Amino acid sequence: LMGLRRVTKGTISVGGRECTNKPTKYVCECGVGWIPEDWYRGVVFELSVAENLILKSHTSTEFSSRWALKSDKVNSYAEKLVSEFQIDTPGVLQIAGKLSSGNIQRLILARELSLKPRFLIADNPTKALDINATEFTQKKLIEQRERGAGVLLISMDLDEIMALSDRIAVMYRGEIMGTLDRSQAVAEKIGLMMAGVKS
Repeated sequence: LMGLRRVTKGTISVGGRECTNKPTKYVCECGVGWIPEDWYRGVVFELSVAENLILKSHTSTEFSSRWALKSDKVNSYAEKLVSEFQIDTPGVLQIAGKLSSGNIQRLILARELSLKPRFLIADNPTKALDINATEFTQKKLIEQRERGAGVLLISMDLDEIMALSDRIAVMYRGEIMGTLDRSQAVAEKIGLMMAGVKS
């Protein structure tokens, strides 16, 4: 979906724009946000918090002139997101690699959600997070759904799936075993599908 692997079957379109086998940059420009399962894939460790927060929008005229970033604008924008997403950092110039994993996850959330994606892919977004960070992340995902974004939540946490999803699709060895509305979803039925029994 993100263009990281070549599509071998089917097509992908977002908002009427064809995205099949397009570069990841193009997919993002179509309005796709991505929260990776492994948080270390979502940031550039050597860059500052502020620089990571504008990674997907650094070429906009709001943040850059012809030759350089507009530091005041970048830092002001970053400070707003740090406050809104409760990122625990000494400041926006802090190197991202020095943050805790939970705060890196918040940084990724802040960058992706601040762009108001049309479609958000959240791949195990609460993996290895503490209770507070997990609740915060889940709340932000629900906010995206409520503003009308499509959210594809990929999770191995059945409780999380049951709590957050409108529809649930279960995959087994690369094949979809079935799709259920939340009202039809019971743990026993989903468990059978997870074991390879089609609904």
